[in-house]
Amino acid sequence: MNVPIKNYFLLTKPRVLTLLIFSSFGGAFLAKQGIPNLTESIGLFIGGYCASGAAATLNMYFETDIDKDMGRTKNRPIAEGTISHKNALVFPILLTLVSFISLFLLNNLLAAF
Repeated sequence: MNVPIKNYFLLTKPRVLTLLIFSSFGGAFLAKQGIPNLTESIGLFIGGYCASGAAATLNMYFETDIDKDMGRTKNRPIAEGTISHKNALVFPILLTLVSFISLFLLNNLLAAF
């Protein structure tokens, strides 16, 4: 089944994650007592987005039955059937790996955990 990338992107709940990313940069600014460097910022963005996206995807995976019945959530990719349950379970695992690796390489081990 050829699934458009847009459907996987929607699994991450991008509107919610935008708020999370902005607030995490606020925390980074306070922790650094100034502007964090570019490498750390990229690590924070990629790692934070992927970790939160993995959590959002797992939430949709476990609540598929509920999502199908609610008007607000019935068009989500898993509830709609555009992404299979198998792929919806593999995707957050990959996102978690990308998150860990990017935070470890671009920030530090503590940030990765």
